[in-house]
Parts: sequence; structure tokens; C-alpha cells
Amino acid sequence: MNSKMKIISLGSENISEYKPVCFLNPKNEGYLKKLEWLKKRFSEGLMFW
Repeated sequence: MNSKMKIISLGSENISEYKPVCFLNPKNEGYLKKLEWLKKRFSEGLMFW
């Protein structure tokens, strides 16, 4: 298997472009809630790699 990985920094400006592993199903009711929660935490200084 020849997979390539790319390490990115997520923030409120690009979180919608990339799906973190725990966000695999955007149809799940908790998806938008968690996305909004993360955006608020990013403004508080949260870092997510």
C-alpha cells in the first residue's frame, strides 16, 4: 500500500474543507453541533492537528 499522508492545521476558517476522523458522517445529528463547538474553541485558542 502506497498511501501519502498530509499533516494540516485545522481552524475555523478551514474545518469545513477537511473532515476529522470523528466527523465521518455529516448526516449524523451531532456533526453540526460538534463543528460549531470546535469553531468556538478555535476562537479560544484550541489547536487541532
